[in-house]
Amino acid sequence: MVSHINDSHTGTVIASDRHEYLMEMWIALLSGWQPPEQISREQYYAVKSNPDETPHLTGWVGFNCSYAGKWFDGYVGSGRVKSGRVRDYQLEAINNIQRQLIKLNGVILQCCDYRELDIPDGAVVYCDPPYANTRQYRDTFNTAEFWNWVRELSRRCTVFVSEYTAPDDFDCIWSREVISGISGTKTTSIESLFMMET
Repeated sequence: MVSHINDSHTGTVIASDRHEYLMEMWIALLSGWQPPEQISREQYYAVKSNPDETPHLTGWVGFNCSYAGKWFDGYVGSGRVKSGRVRDYQLEAINNIQRQLIKLNGVILQCCDYRELDIPDGAVVYCDPPYANTRQYRDTFNTAEFWNWVRELSRRCTVFVSEYTAPDDFDCIWSREVISGISGTKTTSIESLFMMET
């Protein structure tokens, strides 16, 4: 969400996600909450078992202390990668979040479904939906319905969508190779930005 918000924006910027624990985490971070430097495996599973006890901590642990940043997809702390180097994934998450917080200054955060947003005519809209044909991190996502919503919104707004692929009536306006990995394994994909054809 945050990596694509321009910190030199003008006008109102709204960032939204329907994942309540993720949004609780961002709200807490913007209010000055400091995440724990380390979460043990035992703490990870305790938070997972009691998500409503501390919702912002649940958001932190669920994403930033989980394998590949996927919602409670298995504990990750620090470990030795194939090169022999030790990586502290939780510290990397803290450092990454600290860089992103600067870009959220003045951004309005909302926890809601994208269809519930009140988007004014002429707005510039950036969408980062769950990627189609990949494992969903929690809830199912209706990709076809989303693209129909983008088509409708594109009649009155400038809409950008970050995805690996798009329907035929959308143009790829930008793409780059993305290398990601954990525990020494790397995967390569092409992340693209799409707009509806004009």
